[in-house]
Amino acid sequence: MGKKRNNPYAVEAINQAGLSLYGEEFDLVTPTDLYVKFMPSQDEHIYLLDDWEDKELIPLFSFPLEYTIETDGDYYVDPEVSEAKYTYQYATIPVDVSLPQVPYEIIDELWF
Repeated sequence: MGKKRNNPYAVEAINQAGLSLYGEEFDLVTPTDLYVKFMPSQDEHIYLLDDWEDKELIPLFSFPLEYTIETDGDYYVDPEVSEAKYTYQYATIPVDVSLPQVPYEIIDELWF
């Protein structure tokens, strides 16, 4: 993985820019989507994520989207995971979509 990039769609970044440009006249935005890191740790989590991805038609990525890719390869396995099959999965998800019963972390709130 390369350097971490600033996300221009992050609610915090948009609100800061809007206030900087327009001052108090700027209407703060609220999240339309969440950038989520799923942390599967057992086979059932993998099955739940696969089913959820098919049902919701939301792509999952096996690499963090906020980083540049320095070297192309076939796949990325996060160094924190115990087994390659449990590598973290990343997605941008509309706020009104239910999340699967898999451990997760909200990385950022987004506005599109």
